[in-house]
Amino acid sequence: MRRFGWVLTLAILAGAARAEDLSILSSTDRDAFAPVIAAFQAREPGITVSYTEMDTLPLYDAIIEDRLAVQPDIVISSAVDRQFRLANDGYALPHRSPVTAKLPDWARFADAAFGFTYEPLIFVASRRAFAGRPLPKSRADLLALIARDGAALAPVATYDPVTSGVGNLLGKIDYATNSQWSPFIARLAQHGLKTYCCSGDMLTAIDRGEVSLAFNVLGSYAELRRAQGADIEIVYPADYTLVISRVALALKTTPRPRAAKAFLDFLLSPEAQTLLARQTHLSAILPIAAPGLSPATVKDQATGPLRPIALDAQLLAYSDRMHDEQFLTLWRSLVPSK
Repeated sequence: MRRFGWVLTLAILAGAARAEDLSILSSTDRDAFAPVIAAFQAREPGITVSYTEMDTLPLYDAIIEDRLAVQPDIVISSAVDRQFRLANDGYALPHRSPVTAKLPDWARFADAAFGFTYEPLIFVASRRAFAGRPLPKSRADLLALIARDGAALAPVATYDPVTSGVGNLLGKIDYATNSQWSPFIARLAQHGLKTYCCSGDMLTAIDRGEVSLAFNVLGSYAELRRAQGADIEIVYPADYTLVISRVALALKTTPRPRAAKAFLDFLLSPEAQTLLARQTHLSAILPIAAPGLSPATVKDQATGPLRPIALDAQLLAYSDRMHDEQFLTLWRSLVPSK
């Protein structure tokens, strides 16, 4: 579980000059993002950076309810719909530059919100649990496998849409995309569906033998665990693989627009994109030279259509409160709390 309010401060001061402070509020794990912050400060020695980590839903609520003791300059979140709503509702500072213009259209909204990673949502299976059994290649495969052999393979894991902004969005998109979503979730729940706040927690549950498989896991986290020796199999669903992008924006209220815009440009620079792909394992959104995670390597591994979650008006419906209440009511009817 993440702890709210953790702050990382890295400072490189130029001589005796007073540094310009830049405050970043982010849902991205601090350890993953530290190389990017360090590289930015090496490039901009006159800027000190404070980095506060918070889960996606509390992060969004704290901004719109003005409950933060220190207003951030930059907000980063993988809850794409919440970030889109902040930009759409006028919270974001517009910014256009040569590097932001290089983003694909689906990853940029109104020159105010910018996707900077490209992360597939995949299945991750325990090799021990699936020894002698075929791996599911799609959601239909997983449903059939659980219906046939659920007692042996239970439980399965996914995000908790009640507490996780990413899980909330992914659940709604799957529900809108997959006509069999409700029976799929209901069947998994019959065999003990477990829900988690974060991809890292799902992967740890697999490693501990608490679950046999997790779906809608961030592929970047899974690839890193596998590289570290985790005994897992990674499956890109053949029916469709959603792709999510972490989204960064500068708040309109920032008193440091120069520093905020400099950071946004750095995130999309070749240096930062290479760091994201090779050191943070978050996957670059722009082309980089191999090795490293990027759209090209994701495409090579995918076995079905890739569906990036676009920064467009559809996201307003997903973050609408009434829509949210209806979806969570359905979820609770399918996955009763214990």
